[in-house]
Amino acid sequence: MFTLSTEADIIPIDNDSKKSDLIDGVLGEDSYFHATYGYFAQGVSMETARAPEGWQARCYPLKSERTQGVVGYCMHPADLFIAKTMAGRPKDGPFLDAMIEHGIVEESTVLHLVPKIPNCTPQEQEIVRNGIRGRFRKVKKDRGRADPGIE
Repeated sequence: MFTLSTEADIIPIDNDSKKSDLIDGVLGEDSYFHATYGYFAQGVSMETARAPEGWQARCYPLKSERTQGVVGYCMHPADLFIAKTMAGRPKDGPFLDAMIEHGIVEESTVLHLVPKIPNCTPQEQEIVRNGIRGRFRKVKKDRGRADPGIE
């Protein structure tokens, strides 16, 4: 099941590390904001995510009445999938699986971005590709096992 994340990574548009620290202090985990609203933000830098080259150009704006005129830019789902795959954290596995299960990312799109990962050797790229293919196969296999008639 795809669930709402309680965490958001935020990069100041000017990549200022002091602003990232401020985000952590004011909006971060275990902050007053977190206790009040149930979610938190982590201030990070452009270098934190190991995302494919050009990811910033593929970001899309998020603005609504709820943002009170402030525009946030979100990573394209395929770039986010690659960045979380490269981070290799177990906590990201269910999120990646949900992205696949709900059709948010396509295998061919994600695989197309692998050669664009900075500082990734051809051998590392093959490991990443195999991991991505395996994750897509696993999710598709698990989906095939689910019997929608059983509750």
